[in-house]
Amino acid sequence: MARRAGDVAPRLARKGGVRIMKELSYEVAVNEPGALQLSRAEVWRGLEIKAENPLPFIPGIQRCEVLERGDGWLSREIDLEGQPIRERVTFEPERRVHFERVAGAPGWVDNVIDERPDGSLVLRFVFGVPDEDEAKARAREPAYRNALATTLATVRRMVTEGTIPRR
Repeated sequence: MARRAGDVAPRLARKGGVRIMKELSYEVAVNEPGALQLSRAEVWRGLEIKAENPLPFIPGIQRCEVLERGDGWLSREIDLEGQPIRERVTFEPERRVHFERVAGAPGWVDNVIDERPDGSLVLRFVFGVPDEDEAKARAREPAYRNALATTLATVRRMVTEGTIPRR
């Protein structure tokens, strides 16, 4: 059965056969009728900006400091709802940004640009949460869904303002 935009798809991640994380996946169509139409390149540029400075994109983040950068990655420290978290961020150009928590609350997040069979773009956020924290993760579901909407709204604003050039 095909998932629809916004469907939740929990899946267990395993390490050595032991269940360690649960995946929660949310997606939304990038280009809804009536909205400013975005290209993959524009969405990608927005995700790059979000990795370096998530404050305009994610209301729960109060601080972000990029600590180190390399070819295709960066290391950053954020304060998320008052909790310091260190993350290693890796980039798969125009496809995926992966945020791996290396200190602080465990988990990871993927921001994925994908296409449906008809060629329309979707933005999918996949959250890896500790299995024992599933109830907490479910309670945060509105915030996870809002992160998608806020991200696309911020990218659209940046395109309109010229921060992200039209491509």
